[in-house]
Amino acid sequence: RFDKARCLWRSLGTPAEAERAALAEGYDQDPLVRTVLAQLDEHGGKWQTNAKGLMAACEALAGCCPVSSGQALAKELDKLAPLLAERSGVRCRILSSTHSGRQYAFGRASQPAAV
Repeated sequence: RFDKARCLWRSLGTPAEAERAALAEGYDQDPLVRTVLAQLDEHGGKWQTNAKGLMAACEALAGCCPVSSGQALAKELDKLAPLLAERSGVRCRILSSTHSGRQYAFGRASQPAAV
């Protein structure tokens, strides 16, 4: 990235580092993050759901969901899981993965993620 004030090029790091920085920048506004945090607040710090349940909750809260399939959701959660843990103290676990989809468990760090 070019820094106009200093008239220098600045490295954004590896592609993975740049993607993580972009995720971190939009963390608070991310519809999936907002949905997980709202559901944890509503359910006493623990929430268990499948992909369809998470996408429906996201749509209900934010008006739309940024992913439209369970596979896309799994990829997005893989990216968001470290930030959920670091910034919000939320653990995300996959309880099961079958041909019909994944079952997720979310929990605050002080509480077990499994329900």
